[in-house]
Amino acid sequence: MTNLQRILICLLLCCEAAHAELPEWILFPPSSDTALFAIGEGTTLQQANDVALKNILGQLRTHISGGFSQRQSLVNDAFAEYINQSVSSSIESLPISQYNKLKNHQEGDTFFSLVSVDKKQLADTFRSELTSNFYQLQKSLKTTNTAASKLEWWVANRATLLEQFGTNVRYIEILDLLSQPTSKYTELLNTTEGQLADIQQSVCLYVLPHENENLRLAFRRQIVDMGLSADNAQCEYTLALQDQLQQRELFGQHVASLALDIRLQQRKQSIASEIVNETGRSMQNKGNASIAAYQRLIAKIEADNGSILTNLLTQ
Repeated sequence: MTNLQRILICLLLCCEAAHAELPEWILFPPSSDTALFAIGEGTTLQQANDVALKNILGQLRTHISGGFSQRQSLVNDAFAEYINQSVSSSIESLPISQYNKLKNHQEGDTFFSLVSVDKKQLADTFRSELTSNFYQLQKSLKTTNTAASKLEWWVANRATLLEQFGTNVRYIEILDLLSQPTSKYTELLNTTEGQLADIQQSVCLYVLPHENENLRLAFRRQIVDMGLSADNAQCEYTLALQDQLQQRELFGQHVASLALDIRLQQRKQSIASEIVNETGRSMQNKGNASIAAYQRLIAKIEADNGSILTNLLTQ
């Protein structure tokens, strides 16, 4: 037997000995129909308790469906995923005030803690959060009546409103998981969803025709991704695209400099504008340089996650 083999065997034996000393409750946490249990590990006992509570909430998070992504009338897939991730984080950070510290164990510098939470008491926490969230949602929705521009109001508040709505979807799922009644909250949720959908349908932004249809469609996709109606040609708000192209030769290359003036109009009157610049290059001819400039500009617009439109609507 080589020295390396002896060392490896000693390490394995040490690990098995240490593993054997761990209490059974660490390896096999209890379970119950009326309570949730979790193990926490940390460098202090308090840290171990905190981790255990977070793990309890993590159990709930992994058992719910993230059904908000199915509500396509309000969001697209990318935005639904953003909301689901945000809500998942909020669930794990939710404070739990009533829990039981059942057991703890110290192994060297590591503390282990076993905690439990009564399902009915945990449900009370989520009911309280739901009540508060629905109140805040309704309070925010009432401000549409006093907003100077419903379009600007929606752009400014949409992310927060839909995140609150998505949180409520998840919390209702958790109440159902905890075998608690949800009919009252489901009714409130459906009412709120209808209100949000009505507002979304009433706000629109139309991109006026442009000779480069791909450029126009790039902005249309941004509008749709922002949860706005994009195909109403009679819309009060329109987006006018005015481009200027300059050609020159530089170091043996054809260079096209493109400046796009994006104007937000209300009843055909300009109320905000922004200029985006891009260049295209070609060794062959001016036409290819021009094509490259427009392609790069469209790519920039598609990659900016709606920041150009947001800037226009919040100026």
